[in-house]
Amino acid sequence: MGILLAELCSKRPPFDAQSIMALGKKICSGNYTPIPSHYSQNMKLLVKSCLQVDVFKRPTINQILQMSFVKDRIQSFLSEQQVHDEFNHTILHGQHVFDKPKAKS
Repeated sequence: MGILLAELCSKRPPFDAQSIMALGKKICSGNYTPIPSHYSQNMKLLVKSCLQVDVFKRPTINQILQMSFVKDRIQSFLSEQQVHDEFNHTILHGQHVFDKPKAKS
């Protein structure tokens, strides 16, 4: 997802090199071309976190969907019913990623 997101923002692959060996080194070291400066700091941090070399440090889809700027954007485009319809039939089924946390009693 990180590579796709970075490419959508930059209109070019985040990893580029003259040879397959050099490309492999860039990918393994996490050395990528940053997305353009006109993107928000939140987007830059999302791309950076998704391109982490250590797979265990990358955010899960649930963590991404809980990011306030992602959540706000989704909710600004979709009604509550549309959010339910769109996300209820996916891998997220039953995980209630958009539910508001319940108050502790």
